[in-house]
Amino acid sequence: MVNILRHDRDEVGDFQRRVLMHIPIGLLMGIPFLGSPLHKLFIKYEENEDKWVKDQAWKDYFGAMIGVSITTILIILLLVYITVCILLPSFQKLFYFTFITLLIVLHPQCNIAWVSR
Repeated sequence: MVNILRHDRDEVGDFQRRVLMHIPIGLLMGIPFLGSPLHKLFIKYEENEDKWVKDQAWKDYFGAMIGVSITTILIILLLVYITVCILLPSFQKLFYFTFITLLIVLHPQCNIAWVSR
């Protein structure tokens, strides 16, 4: 396997393998409502494993954080897509109607705003 991911603190040479191995758990940890309990479980597991095996758990955390970052970016893109493509067109007519009405009513030459005088 080609070593693309490297780190100066890696003493064993397994940084890339362990980072790639922990990205899927990070993807799951990035999901809202599922992420918090999974995150706590993952931290306890890694602390316990590092206590007994001493395998530099920071590599596993690094891979999980990459997965969480990917999930977060995908969720933000999904929310932007939902907002722009689904919600805005349904409110577009209401927005245009309100905007045009305000322009007409607040225009200085318009008699509608001055009817109450």
